[in-house]
Amino acid sequence: MKWIGLSCLLLIPASAWAQFNYTTNNGAITITKYTGSAGAAIIPATINGLPVIGIGNNAFNSSTNLTSIAIGSNICSIGDRAFYFCTKLTNVPLPDSVTNIGREAFEYCLKLNGIAVPSSVKSIKTGTFFNCSSLTNIALSSNITSIADNAFSSCASLTEITIPNSVTFLGSYVFDSCYKLASVTLTNGFSAIGDFAFYSCANLTNFTIPESVTNIGDSAFKNCSSLRDITIPDSITNIGASAFYGCSALSKALIGNNIASIGDNAFGNCTGMNEIKLGNQIKNIGSFAFYSCLSLTNITIPNSVTNIGDYAFSQCYALQGIYFAGNAPRVSSTAYYVANKLTNYYLPGTTNWG
Repeated sequence: MKWIGLSCLLLIPASAWAQFNYTTNNGAITITKYTGSAGAAIIPATINGLPVIGIGNNAFNSSTNLTSIAIGSNICSIGDRAFYFCTKLTNVPLPDSVTNIGREAFEYCLKLNGIAVPSSVKSIKTGTFFNCSSLTNIALSSNITSIADNAFSSCASLTEITIPNSVTFLGSYVFDSCYKLASVTLTNGFSAIGDFAFYSCANLTNFTIPESVTNIGDSAFKNCSSLRDITIPDSITNIGASAFYGCSALSKALIGNNIASIGDNAFGNCTGMNEIKLGNQIKNIGSFAFYSCLSLTNITIPNSVTNIGDYAFSQCYALQGIYFAGNAPRVSSTAYYVANKLTNYYLPGTTNWG
């Protein structure tokens, strides 16, 4: 069927080309504007004997009648916002010739239900598939190296995604508000999980952080209310502010030995948290870090800790015991505010309160 489709492109009458504005440069053509109104459009492989190699910026922007498109086999580049707000577009087969997909290229394609990114494409740019709310299937090749900010944000029907090990960068808000996303497969390769990367992925239950990751960004898993357990590997050196805030089903957090700082509100409002193991290199526990962890009963503070911030364990109503493994650090006077069952301390050294 693929070969039949490409052959048909060669049979398109010249009159059909009138639905496109285009430019010619160095013997090649770029589509600059779609002027048609039909539900289906065909971009030919050639026009007047010249190869059609590009779909320009905004070429099909707001073509709200467009339901399907066939793209010629010579297309190398799809420009920024090329199919922005094509709200009825359901399927876009991308030929292997494509090497570049622009920023926000398919943003607000509300009916787009599946996409296979060719192996020739190396990066998914900012907002490329933002708010493709019907998108259920994404196939990423092993040649993808980066997925930029908001790339799949608000893809509310997406249930699973596999990130190939070629990816070294996940941007901010990349899967933000993918409410049905339940399974994410990450392999070793990339080094950072960006700010708000999985924000409000309310169906995400399990997540394994590869040992290549060194940083978890601010609010990376905020409001992932179904996330159960998390292991922070020794490769991680920083947990950002509100990284796991509102993960109400999170019962256990095992935090690696190379983390120097736990950001403000990092595990705040993790109401089901009953076990926390802190690594032995932590120096700073930020303000509100474990605020309102209602199920937490005991905590051991490593001797590496030098500061516990304001309200760090505030409103941990079930907290009964704190064990300081070494000389107790500087502890804010409000650190345990309204931890009203707190009765057991073990302080080998001297505490400096306030």
